[in-house]
Formats: sequence, C-alpha cells, structure tokens
Amino acid sequence: MAINVFPTPASGPTNNGPVTGLTLQQSITSSGSVTIPAGITQAYVIVVGGGGNGGASEFGAGCGGGGGGGVTQGWVPVKTGLTATIGGAGGTTSYAGLAAGGGGSGGYISTGNATNSAAYAGGGGFLGGAGAGGATNNNYASNGGAGSTSYFGVPGATAGNAGPSAGGGNFANSGNPSGTAPSGLAGGGGGGQGSSNVAGTGGFGTFTGGGGGSASSGTGGSGGASSFFAGGANSAQAGGGGAGVLGNGAAATSQTAAGNGGSGGGGGGARSGSSGSAGTGGSGCVLIYY
Repeated sequence: MAINVFPTPASGPTNNGPVTGLTLQQSITSSGSVTIPAGITQAYVIVVGGGGNGGASEFGAGCGGGGGGGVTQGWVPVKTGLTATIGGAGGTTSYAGLAAGGGGSGGYISTGNATNSAAYAGGGGFLGGAGAGGATNNNYASNGGAGSTSYFGVPGATAGNAGPSAGGGNFANSGNPSGTAPSGLAGGGGGGQGSSNVAGTGGFGTFTGGGGGSASSGTGGSGGASSFFAGGANSAQAGGGGAGVLGNGAAATSQTAAGNGGSGGGGGGARSGSSGSAGTGGSGCVLIYY
C-alpha cells in the first residue's frame, strides 16, 4: 500500500520558521533556471504571485490599495534545470507545475471615469490573488474587487469579505466608513476614503498583505501585515504597502507618495492627488524546502 514518506508541512512558509521537518533551502526572487542538489527528487514548494499596484488618481480622490499576491503550495517532483518564472506587480509566478496569480490593482478615478463608478472599482485578483480596494471622490464611488479562484480550484471571496483569497475593501466616506479590507491567505486592498476620515487599512494576509487605501483629504490606510512581516505605515493621505512573505511593506513617504508592497507579493499602497505616486505591488517569489 502507498505511504506518505514526507513530513506534514506547517501551515505557513517562512524563513523564520521552516516547514515541519524541512529547511527552507532556496528563496527564488528572479526568473531563471533553478539548480537542485543531486539526490533530491521531491520538494515542498510555495509559489507566490505579485501584489497588485495601488490606485492612481488624476485629481484629489480616495484610491484603493492593491490586493496581495496569490499563494500555491505543495509537494512536487524537482530536478535541476526547471525554470522559475517570477511575476512582477500583479503578475503570475510559476515553478515545477505550480502557479500563483497576482493581486488586483487598486481602484482609481480619472477625468475620463469620474462619473462612471464601474470604471474605478477595485480590480479582481487572478489565480488566488486578492481583490483590490475601491475608489471614491465622495460624489461617485465603487466597491472593491473580488478575490480569485486558486490554482487548486478554491473559490475567492466577494468584495468586502474574507476568504482564502480575500475581496478588496469597499470605498469609505463620511456615510460609509467600511473601507478596511478583509483578511485571507492573500489580504485584500484597503478602500479609498472620499472625506476627511481614515482610508481603509490593507487586509491581513497569512502570506501577503494588501496595500492601504488613500484619502482625498483625510488619512491614508496602513498596509496589511503578513504572518511574518509588518505592513507599511500610512501618511497624511497616502496608503502604506502590504507585507509579503520575504519582507515588510514600505511606508508612505509623503502625502502623495504611497508605500510599495513587500518583497514576495504584498499589495501596493494607493495615493491621492495629481502629483502623487501610487505604490507598486511587490514581486512574487518561490520558496523551496527539502
């Protein structure tokens, strides 16, 4: 009869606490051929997609934070020469038959879509990536994006709801202060704030946190943490970057400069105002245990 000769993996990856009975041997952060030592034929692999970018506005508005990158993990056959493809912001990462998609891009408002709420909804994730936060200018607004179905077919959550792939936070304003993003394996992006209140915080992700939303005149939301690292701090208007599996989210550096997502797929923070700079989602990675 068949037996499982491999130890049971822990629930989370990390260079701070390896999978039970194994050691994290390689953290792949750039695309290319991977070398595996002789005698190793099976490995426990965790693949992380890129975090979504934060929303960008052509004028003062509350924009959504990017969703955390998706996560796929499992035992796979390995050998030297297999190629790891690392997704950039919102991109897909793949290795040894496993793949994980990117987080959604944050909702935004421009002169061309200022009265079209559907145009600035938070973007949905892909292949396990979380949804992004929605945007608002306090006259028009839209909800967050949905989480996405994972590589193994697990459905994502709808906007504003927690799940393995969380939905993005809905917009927030004086009458709808619900922009904080839900949590999941990949956390959703925080919703934009259209008034003088605080924008939505990025969602906590077991692996990747979502980026914080921005505010038109209030305070930006902080980036969501992961199990291993902290989300970036917000500024007076801009959102902090979400944490990843290999690093902290970056802090917003000014009223209009949002924080980038952490290495390993944290969602990028949003920004507000025509002179602002949206946070970039953190690139994905591949973690190999044997």
